[in-house]
Amino acid sequence: MSSKHLNAQYNLRWPDELKEKIAQSAKEHNRSMNQEIVARLEESFDNKDIGQEFFQKNLHLFLSAYCAGLESNYDEAISQIEESLSQTKNPEMVQFLEHRLQVNKILKTEMHRLMKNNSEKFNTELSKDISQKKLNTPHPPKDKPQPPVKDEDK
Repeated sequence: MSSKHLNAQYNLRWPDELKEKIAQSAKEHNRSMNQEIVARLEESFDNKDIGQEFFQKNLHLFLSAYCAGLESNYDEAISQIEESLSQTKNPEMVQFLEHRLQVNKILKTEMHRLMKNNSEKFNTELSKDISQKKLNTPHPPKDKPQPPVKDEDK
């Protein structure tokens, strides 16, 4: 019987810098470079859905941050338009700026409404999750009350 390798081999061309990083990581984890590479590759397949799962679990946070940023932008735009309105004498420009001001105020109001709805929806889902966990958590049996200690027992 020949002593052929049972596992496939692959020659790899890679930058020296990457090779050094793998060597350092392998040393830190007490394994060979081959074991380090295989472990990292396996991990990349095992964790392929982590990004999507993380995004779904934290969607409310992303939306809140995004909406807050937009709301802040609308505040700045409203402030600048109001300043321009106070300095403009041209009737056509005043009409244009007033229209833009109203549009930005509406958009800011809608952004605030979206943030509030997102927060309420998240809190509702969170309370459902907590309630469901409480229902699924076994409660320890209550201890039977102990008889009172008599003076003679002391």
